[in-house]
Amino acid sequence: MLKEVVVKDQRIKPIPHSDNLNGSGNADQVLTAKDLAKFNCVRIADCLSGVLAEVVFRKGRPLNVRAQQAPMAIVIDGNFVDPDIFNDLNPDDIEGIEVLLSPHYGAIYGAQMANGGLIITTKRGKQASAYQRYAPGVITYMPKGYYKAREFYSPQYDNPKTNKQMPDLRSTIYWQPNIITDKDGKASFEYFNADGKGTYRVVIEGIDADGNLGRQVYRYKVE
Repeated sequence: MLKEVVVKDQRIKPIPHSDNLNGSGNADQVLTAKDLAKFNCVRIADCLSGVLAEVVFRKGRPLNVRAQQAPMAIVIDGNFVDPDIFNDLNPDDIEGIEVLLSPHYGAIYGAQMANGGLIITTKRGKQASAYQRYAPGVITYMPKGYYKAREFYSPQYDNPKTNKQMPDLRSTIYWQPNIITDKDGKASFEYFNADGKGTYRVVIEGIDADGNLGRQVYRYKVE
């Protein structure tokens, strides 16, 4: 018979409005704004040096000791950023930092988080105490920069290189966000149905130059 075993652990510190895909506080290490306020430093890398377990900094960039000091990804408010943007952060503007080192935490981010990463959440609105003290009414804003629109994948069965033997089981058949009508309000597009038979639902939504919204839903059968 084993004697009673007591397991003790600390409660996960949730970070307000965190964009951590694992859930707020689900990380190998979490630092809150209160933790950062204890450090007397100007540069964020200096604040975190010697504080984050198994993370070292070289030229302001975090390196994962577990992965032979491989460069870690940096995510600020849900966006992957370059180390230069990370180094320009004011520690007083940070709401929390979540350190992802274990593969099960980084897996949800894919290859970009293969060597771990830092999930940084900045203060927003009234929580930015430094701005309230020195510049009332100013809100921290992190520009997202250039965005390359993703193209929705749609198989081209008229292409001889397309494998037509593979079953097409798509649930979403076609999506095109940039259809522009002519002067008569007409436009055309084409796509391939999936292999599933039954009733297909088409939703068309749009807006004109004057801001008027339009929406139409109709259905058709595939035998």
